[in-house]
Amino acid sequence: MPKYYAGDNRDTDIDIPANWGDPDQRIEEFLQTNCYAYALNLPDAGSLNPGYSTGSAFHGNLHFRKDFRDACVADGMEFMSDSAPVGELYTNGEFYTAALFGVNAGDMHWARVDSAGNWSDKMPKARPTYSSFQNDGLRPHEIRATGDNKWTSALSFVAYFRVYPVNVLKKYTAYTKAQHTATCCAIL
Repeated sequence: MPKYYAGDNRDTDIDIPANWGDPDQRIEEFLQTNCYAYALNLPDAGSLNPGYSTGSAFHGNLHFRKDFRDACVADGMEFMSDSAPVGELYTNGEFYTAALFGVNAGDMHWARVDSAGNWSDKMPKARPTYSSFQNDGLRPHEIRATGDNKWTSALSFVAYFRVYPVNVLKKYTAYTKAQHTATCCAIL
């Protein structure tokens, strides 16, 4: 995997998946991709919301309802846990784990783990960086809206998902093909 220096005070670089290419050569893709597309490992997807692959992306207040979880599963993720993770977080590229957080008034944010066990995330119009909570020695499920650490005012852990890049890419490819076909047919 290519390495990307996150620009913080960490001694190691973020493992950027190979399909993202060189971050310095693909800066526009990095800037256009949101945290969900980053969690799904879709560098060219732009801004996505859960459920995009069904044609009806999830919008609205996030209270981790079943329909929200189903939207993530429809995009190729597998629900793992809404507490401490069970099993491996990463296995040789077959899958990796993404963490979902609720943010303030119903928004969401995603982080993902790399092969070294480091958590990274991506904000809009920014490059991926190490997740700040990791620098404080916290794991995602330890970030709760309890007021006992500085992250709870912004983030509250919701759930872990297992991401299988092969499945996610199949769903995304089918979605983009359907979108292209619909656009071409509308023109005719």
